[in-house]
Amino acid sequence: MKWELVFERLKELRQIPDLWRSGQDQSLDWLHDQLQVEQGVLVADEVGLGKTRLAIALAVCVAHCGGRVAVLMPPGLTFQWRDEELAAFLAQVRNAGVPWLADWRPRTRLLRSYLDLFTADKGFPVSQKGQITFISHTFGLPYTSKAKSPGLWALPFMLKKKFFGGREVWGAGQLDIGEFQRDAVTWLFEQGSSQNKERLAALKKLSPKAFDDDSNRQLFEGLVGQLVGEFDLLVIDEAHKGRAGDDVRDSEKKAETTRVTRLSRLLRNVLLRPEARANRRRGS
Repeated sequence: MKWELVFERLKELRQIPDLWRSGQDQSLDWLHDQLQVEQGVLVADEVGLGKTRLAIALAVCVAHCGGRVAVLMPPGLTFQWRDEELAAFLAQVRNAGVPWLADWRPRTRLLRSYLDLFTADKGFPVSQKGQITFISHTFGLPYTSKAKSPGLWALPFMLKKKFFGGREVWGAGQLDIGEFQRDAVTWLFEQGSSQNKERLAALKKLSPKAFDDDSNRQLFEGLVGQLVGEFDLLVIDEAHKGRAGDDVRDSEKKAETTRVTRLSRLLRNVLLRPEARANRRRGS
């Protein structure tokens, strides 16, 4: 993907007055200029001034130019982002006669939970199978030592078995993780990461409680990150409306703290792994 072409596309969209209101065209100018000198920007306009539309415009330009986009959003906003904002924006630019978007329909993926990685005939990495991937803040590991289904926690053990043989993972042969998760194990094995192999060797206890240990949890999250893949653009809807202030109940504050912690881990250990960070030039 060439960012120079992305910037050209943004300028073309900027010239269509009907797409913008309330100074959004000026914000798009700022976005265009800032991303040429910075690897990321923060859009902190008030509610209703069109932050989502600006992000959608950038995402469409990146995806159309061959890039891969991930949109991180709070649970419950999937419909707003994908089925309202993206669909409405594309319909509007087509009506405006933008030639390069006349017949273009982006391939999208949705990751709400860990098990959404393993769906029929999608393949890995996910980022290469869809042009725009919508990822909930709650995506990731189940984060519980009480998970009963092996499908929620056994993938690292099955990968260890693949690398070292069954004698190193007693009981792994009795675990049922499903066809598509087995495909994921095979794909990870074929990547042949020596770092994966070294860290898997230290994984001992065949139990979901193994991931109470932070190093094991980071190992698991790193494997998830490999399955998700790398992106040219990250759009993060931080949802300041969901922040718990002084005027809300303790239970709401606790829920918000959990959400922020999971979002941080999703960014740090899944999407912004060192190898992924090194390959991406800009983000939003």
